[in-house]
Amino acid sequence: MQWSIILALVSALIVALLAIANIEIVTIHYIVGSVNLPLIIVILGSTLLGVLIGGLLSFIRQSKMRRDQKKLEKDLVLLEETLRQERNEKKALALQVATLKDEEPSSFQSYISKQKSSFEKNDESENREKSKESE
Repeated sequence: MQWSIILALVSALIVALLAIANIEIVTIHYIVGSVNLPLIIVILGSTLLGVLIGGLLSFIRQSKMRRDQKKLEKDLVLLEETLRQERNEKKALALQVATLKDEEPSSFQSYISKQKSSFEKNDESENREKSKESE
């Protein structure tokens, strides 16, 4: 920040010295005509126009960067929430696995058998429904 202020002051000093040293009247030709102005006005006007255009472009760029930053911050919050949920689910599943491992093997086998029979019943009922639909 300090370097930019120093650079701006040095640039302003150079422009001021050039403007003071060049006080002659010059003719500026436009498409529709011409005008006679002191060279100091042309130099200062050109410098001011350049600063305004540069400032406008800088403002546009910073606005876009702020907008992008806000979007990225929202995305980060969503990703952190998703990560937290996934970690909680992982802990819950690890707890279920540990609980199942601690139970008697026959109990675990009966749990697996119940799950298989549940799937088989669902498959049979789906097959019956498909048979009825095809008839």
